[in-house]
Amino acid sequence: MKYTLALLVIILTTISLGCTDSGEKNDAPETKAATPEKPKPTDDANALNALDELGVKFKKDADGLVIEADFRGLEFDDDKLAHLADLTRIRSVKLNDTNVRDDAMAVLAKATTIADVDIRGCPVSNDGIANLKPLKLRALRMNGVDGDCTVDDSAMETVATFTELRALFLDGLFIGVEGIEKLTVLPKLSELYLARTLVGDETMPVLAKIPTLKKLRLSQTQLSDIGLA
Repeated sequence: MKYTLALLVIILTTISLGCTDSGEKNDAPETKAATPEKPKPTDDANALNALDELGVKFKKDADGLVIEADFRGLEFDDDKLAHLADLTRIRSVKLNDTNVRDDAMAVLAKATTIADVDIRGCPVSNDGIANLKPLKLRALRMNGVDGDCTVDDSAMETVATFTELRALFLDGLFIGVEGIEKLTVLPKLSELYLARTLVGDETMPVLAKIPTLKKLRLSQTQLSDIGLA
């Protein structure tokens, strides 16, 4: 009898302990696998050194990456522009008053992040503008006042493919109503500079087809009071 009673106590105790253990919560914190940090983007050191030795001036973003390269006042071969493709976030390139020509535009276009190109005063023709087609340009700055740039109405067919274009500088170029007509398809064009071009009274109805325009320069053109009426 005593043996039976003792055995019963042991069984009940075991059951009680088993229930308690199964109901207890594990308070130990779960160990989560550490998420590896993404490597930060960098600019190619060799490209930076080559451009720096040339005398190129840089603007950088908060991460220290080049966003603008300024070549103004420098003399260089086209192959130097190839280094721009090794700059991760390059967006703007200033080449005004340098010796770059049509072939240089093809080299420049390999840096597909470029959205702002300044070639004012450069000996670039319609072929050079065609070489920029791979880019999603937001601003294109040209100027033919000194006679070096020979871009005319025909190149506007290429310019019309830059659907992200906001600002277009055409001062001093052979641009008239034919070229302006091609620009009416640009959905975001807000600045258009046409000083010393072939723009006249007949151009005004065409310009009216670009409702996004906010800035328009027409000084020293063939525009009369009739066109402004």
